[in-house]
Amino acid sequence: MFNKVGTKALLLVVVVLAGLYLLADRYSLRAKDRTFREYVVQVDTTAVVSFSLHPRRAGGDELRFERTPAGWTVQHGDTLRPADDELVRTFLGPFTGLRAKRMVGGIKLVGERHELTDSLRNRAEFRLVNGDPVQLDIGRSTFAPGEEGAWTFVHVPGEKDVFATPGTLQMLADRILNEWRPHHLVRGDTVGFRRLTYTFPSDTGYVMELGPEGWTIDGKAADQYRLGRYLESLSGAQAMHFADDADITGLSPAYRLEIDDVDRTDPIVVEVFPWRDGFVVTSSLNPGSVMAFDAEREVPRLFRPRSAFQH
Repeated sequence: MFNKVGTKALLLVVVVLAGLYLLADRYSLRAKDRTFREYVVQVDTTAVVSFSLHPRRAGGDELRFERTPAGWTVQHGDTLRPADDELVRTFLGPFTGLRAKRMVGGIKLVGERHELTDSLRNRAEFRLVNGDPVQLDIGRSTFAPGEEGAWTFVHVPGEKDVFATPGTLQMLADRILNEWRPHHLVRGDTVGFRRLTYTFPSDTGYVMELGPEGWTIDGKAADQYRLGRYLESLSGAQAMHFADDADITGLSPAYRLEIDDVDRTDPIVVEVFPWRDGFVVTSSLNPGSVMAFDAEREVPRLFRPRSAFQH
């Protein structure tokens, strides 16, 4: 009888130890398998036909983005504007494989702390040409521990876990309508610039042209160094604010710049108009948009006299 009991007890101990070993192997810090999935969401961004955000800076109202043959648009209420395609691509990029850097807890426990409750989160919804929509709640961005940069806390609606993912998604997603619109006056690689034609209100202006020996002004050699620095600045010129109430119909530009670029079929045209007590500016890169232009700072920076580039 004793032998039978001893055998059963021994078998029970072996089973318990085996179970403990399996559990330890599964949850050990040395285990090779991750204890959570590699990606929070994966979105085929080439198949996204539209998506929505609800930035807190817009009171949680929907910003709706639509892909059109002419590029992306963004809508807030009844206001529909062109969106900056490059900015939209920058935002969508991480969602092709949004990595789960760390699982930080359950939504009920840490949701409010990480700004993922209904009143705090920014819900993104991606609608694809085929398949179900993909939703993600975007919480706060913060500095990650150590030297890992920044991360953002995110949560998939209907799931229990909150994850930290690399990057500053909250800052990107919290832009308001005008911050998604194209602000560029000039955009391009200066290597492709060949001819710049300036018109000023006080004289006939001048022409800068790239020839075999370098840049010239009205046919005379220019200071290549100073001109090169100016062109680098010019290639990223943009306005900071929009002036949607400005009506420039019938007005003649006070300043005009035309840039011939080998990478473009049509030249880039920037025109500055007097408006009320200042100026507004338009660019052929953003048809239909009128932007504010600082008379004291932006006019001298963009429209420099020929003497600025002469020897």
